[in-house]
Amino acid sequence: MPPRTISLFRYLKLKRVLALNALLFAFVGWGVSGEYARGRSLEVEISRLQRAADDLQAKNTEIGALSERFLRPDMIEREARLKLGLQRPGESVIIVKESPTASVASFSTGVASAPAGERVSNMRKWWAYFLH
Repeated sequence: MPPRTISLFRYLKLKRVLALNALLFAFVGWGVSGEYARGRSLEVEISRLQRAADDLQAKNTEIGALSERFLRPDMIEREARLKLGLQRPGESVIIVKESPTASVASFSTGVASAPAGERVSNMRKWWAYFLH
């Protein structure tokens, strides 16, 4: 009988060792999976920040090119003429204003003339355009 009790104790020890190994394996697996998830979230965050950095770099390049363009002497002169009304020596400024009747007349070509006070509708203009 003694040999059988020894094998029983040995068997019980093996179960304890197996259970401890299983618990150890589960604990290590839990830690590894947590680190994997954290690493994956960091990779996603890094890629998002890299895209944002690339977008900002592109905008910075665009702004730099625009800045260089506006610092050219011909652009400075153009802006001074348009916004400030400046002129070179010997130049004179001529302002041409278009009369409101001239713009209406240009749209109503091909339409039978209406009396001066009466406006012609778009429907009548199209009708006259396609059928006359």
